[in-house]
Amino acid sequence: MTPMDENELRRELAQVTVPQRDDSALTASVIARGRGIKRRRGIVAALAVALVAVGGIGLGVSLMPGETTAPATASPSPAPSQTQAPTVQSPSLPAPSASASPSPTAPAFTPVWTDPGKLPGQIGDLGGWVLPLDSHEPAIAEESLEAQDTEVFCLQQPLTFPALTQLTGGHTMVLNAPTSVEWQTVLIFRDEASAVEFMTQLREQGQACLDAGITEPTVADGIAYRSVPTFRELEDLGDEGIVLGGYSEVSHDDQRSWGLAPDASAGFWAREGNVVGAAFLGGEAAGDMAVNETIGKELLANLEQILEG
Repeated sequence: MTPMDENELRRELAQVTVPQRDDSALTASVIARGRGIKRRRGIVAALAVALVAVGGIGLGVSLMPGETTAPATASPSPAPSQTQAPTVQSPSLPAPSASASPSPTAPAFTPVWTDPGKLPGQIGDLGGWVLPLDSHEPAIAEESLEAQDTEVFCLQQPLTFPALTQLTGGHTMVLNAPTSVEWQTVLIFRDEASAVEFMTQLREQGQACLDAGITEPTVADGIAYRSVPTFRELEDLGDEGIVLGGYSEVSHDDQRSWGLAPDASAGFWAREGNVVGAAFLGGEAAGDMAVNETIGKELLANLEQILEG
């Protein structure tokens, strides 16, 4: 191939069209790239501040290909996987002193009376309680008055009271006469609950006696006798009260008919707090003594005086 001379080469180059460089497009591209880099840097910086504030975590973030920044310095702390409740420490109590004295304990109760079948003649501390019979003067030589352990009967059956072992004091005076017997008692229990228990036992046995009904007759010299139990609540005296007694009936016609015999008894009982009092009379009276206007009023008056102390 024959080489071109200089003039021919210039003519050929003059005929070639060269496109003009678009500087404005290049400028816009550079500006857009710069804005993108600035925006990414702002987002990364905000994220780094938020993570450091929440978890105290240091991190390094790649800003753009080929560019890195040094990780932020912070104390390492493990991110909690779940919210933990704060630990509350109980206040420490001082250790007991070796010389501290033990707490006092109540002394064990020592019974002063152990016979559940009798009311005590005189035991323990009465706390100033007295009986009307304490000041009684026998009217005739045949009368006798003394403090005496006494049984309680429902008709011919003796009663027992386990609660009597809870007494702290007790006093029973018995007046014996040729045709009658009278006694009065005051019972001081260790607490009200024990006194309530005694009255419950008395009430249960009195009710059982009433439920048993009239006794089987006994016959002597062709005359038949039987006993009729009585039991009722005593109202308007103390915290609670009852009346327990009975009377006799007699038959002279081979038990075809019955009439009142001169033999009866009645005991008025009442409780006031931990104190129980009773007034009893038995003798030659006919029928239910508790409803006898004279005898009933006298026994009730004696019982009121006993409860007053």
